[in-house]
Amino acid sequence: MERCVEFRLKFALASLGKPSAVIGSDSRARMVQQLGLPDVFVNEATDEWLDRVALDLEQRITDFPRHMKALKESTAVRYKDLIRRALETRIGANGSS
Repeated sequence: MERCVEFRLKFALASLGKPSAVIGSDSRARMVQQLGLPDVFVNEATDEWLDRVALDLEQRITDFPRHMKALKESTAVRYKDLIRRALETRIGANGSS
């Protein structure tokens, strides 16, 4: 449960425009890739990786809120389109009986 909370926290931070990285021990760590954030499995996390990622996140901090806003907007458009098509299909199927 604790690890799950950590992943949710990373998504929450990102949604508020705060970039972060995930060092994980299972496949859930890869979820942050959808937000354009770095991840690494714990056994592969080196000092060099941490230094590089910290520098990268620091450089991206100004633009990251805009990135997240665009991602949220495009995701909402895709979601609405999928829901609309599903409803149209369902209504069409019910209307033909």
